Amino acid sequence: DQVVDGKPAYAGTPRPLGYLGQGAVSPPIFLGQMFGKARVAFTNGVLSTQWMSRALAEAGIKVGQRDKIRAELQNPASKIRAYLHGDVPDVLTSLMKRAKAEGGTVRLALYELGDDELCDAIVAAKDVVEVILANSGKDDQTKAWDFGNAPFRKRLRDAGVTVTDRLFNNNHIGHNKFAVYRDAQGNPQAVMTGSTNWTSTGICGQSNNAFIRDDPAIAEVFNAYWERMKADVFPPPASESAAGHVAQKQGVPFRAENHISNPLNGASAPLDGMTVWFSPNDPERSKKDISVRPVDLADVFARIKAAKRAVLFLVFNPSRLGENSIVDQAVAAANADPKLIVQGAISDETAMPNYVAPTKDPVTHKSNKDGKSPFVYPEKVWEAPNVSIVRAANLTGATVARDFQAEVLTVGHAIVHDKIVIIDPMEDNATVITGSHNLGYKASYENDENLVIVEGDKTFAAAYAVHMLDVFDHYKFRALPNICPRKIGGLTAPWPR
Repeated sequence: DQVVDGKPAYAGTPRPLGYLGQGAVSPPIFLGQMFGKARVAFTNGVLSTQWMSRALAEAGIKVGQRDKIRAELQNPASKIRAYLHGDVPDVLTSLMKRAKAEGGTVRLALYELGDDELCDAIVAAKDVVEVILANSGKDDQTKAWDFGNAPFRKRLRDAGVTVTDRLFNNNHIGHNKFAVYRDAQGNPQAVMTGSTNWTSTGICGQSNNAFIRDDPAIAEVFNAYWERMKADVFPPPASESAAGHVAQKQGVPFRAENHISNPLNGASAPLDGMTVWFSPNDPERSKKDISVRPVDLADVFARIKAAKRAVLFLVFNPSRLGENSIVDQAVAAANADPKLIVQGAISDETAMPNYVAPTKDPVTHKSNKDGKSPFVYPEKVWEAPNVSIVRAANLTGATVARDFQAEVLTVGHAIVHDKIVIIDPMEDNATVITGSHNLGYKASYENDENLVIVEGDKTFAAAYAVHMLDVFDHYKFRALPNICPRKIGGLTAPWPR
């Protein structure tokens, strides 16, 4: 007789119950948001689920109607939106609520702003918040820069929010998504960071993470970076929507100040320590140069090379073929140590190690469609049995097996948007690498970024590892029917969600 959302939970003729053996008692589990010293939240923004397909159908939306799906994700009253974003919006905005309650202030550094509720939260805190707002990308249709941010930038200004524009309008990106809380005396006390852009897609349509840590030391480091960024002034583009040029880039002093790490608890970052890197961090170069390894990635790569048991990762698009990024470094570490487990999920097909770009017709310049967009690496398991990398995928009409429905894959560009690496999560020196940094050379050389390394916090590492494995397993399951749809078509398989 159980009813869920006004509908019977079970249908059909009741069957007699029985038991298969002696019962077992599982240990109690506390469901909370505090993991180690941080409050952590992850989005449920994996759209390619059977639940999502059914929920859209109930709302009268087909999986191919991207505009309608996007509108649903923007609707504050939508149950679909509420499920997908989980606790992430509260984590993003909670420091502003704290500032209003305790008489503090908040400093925000944002790449994108494109969600009504999040924008309203900033407006509601207008007396206690300052925002550095970068430009969003170029619109595909109008070719205008800052197309996504522009209306929200205007809303902030019209409401009296203190906004500092950071408009590159070129390949340089103000890619941060962090907040610093300062107490009533102006002393930094807490920081929020992660991979989540402040957009409806960021909180609902992608896998993302965010965390808050009450820690004056790390808050001071982020606060100093925020102040350096505000002081790093360059000529604005001709207009907010106009393309930027060579003058629109970070200055040498700013890049030089980011060249050294900010180790907490000692230069060697001992157990329970943290290391924070900021970008861009090469005083001599403002463009990607693969001949010189960035200092922040040198630190990250050394940690991957030293891994003993496992390297787990979720990334968007660190680089073509994963070269000069955490992807090829993790594969190299696995090749050097057959006992090291490497698992990861990648959003963009071009970042897969076995991707092959299509050639173009020399006359028409159209694609010859002769490339390869693999769903897994390696394609032959026996070539590297300790490595498993998958690309984000969905079940489509061409691949679904019996009893399954076709799924949405994305309503934007990114699918997996996390930028995380977890190294040896069960060991005493368990390490989590997170932040806004896409974990490739471009981010270090050209973008405003933050990269946080948390070492020795096993509870924090466990939370990130569970999130990573959840996303990885989901897409690995969907890779199989995309590889050989005819071989598994008609079979009923366990469904992970």
